[in-house]
Amino acid sequence: MCLRSTLVWALAATGAVCLGAAADLGSSPSLAPIRIEQAERAPATPNETTTELIQAAVAADIQRTTALVAADTRALELLCGDELIFGHADGRIQTKPELLAALNSGEMRYFALNPGPREVRILAEAVALIFGSAELLVGTAESSRPLKIRYLAVYRFDARLGWRLTAYQSARRTTEE
Repeated sequence: MCLRSTLVWALAATGAVCLGAAADLGSSPSLAPIRIEQAERAPATPNETTTELIQAAVAADIQRTTALVAADTRALELLCGDELIFGHADGRIQTKPELLAALNSGEMRYFALNPGPREVRILAEAVALIFGSAELLVGTAESSRPLKIRYLAVYRFDARLGWRLTAYQSARRTTEE
């Protein structure tokens, strides 16, 4: 693999999160859950190699998806920047407080989330763009529905907290994909 400043790196679906029933997602394989745990070392810094920056950004994205399924708003509070704009596949846009409130109230639930491969681009060592796809089971406490999406997650490096989600947009995948 050739490393450059605008490295593109794909991560296989080994970072999958499935805290709900994978069978509800159709043909998705059953994958082991991932727990959010305290980091054993300080967050990656822009002084680290591009590969280390990518690994840290992917780890933040895996923690984000794990926290969404667990409705762990405490973890999301740390993983998301205060300026977060979160665009849903149905066109709704939420700020960080709106997203956290919807998860707390049960108005919105992520029952399962199985991500596909991620492609990561590091820009100026302080911004990470993650292009990915996922199969979700989303809804409310009363109902749920499967959803296949593509997404763009924009992370900004914070020297104190590491990579923090600053913008997110998803779109439904077409049936042919």
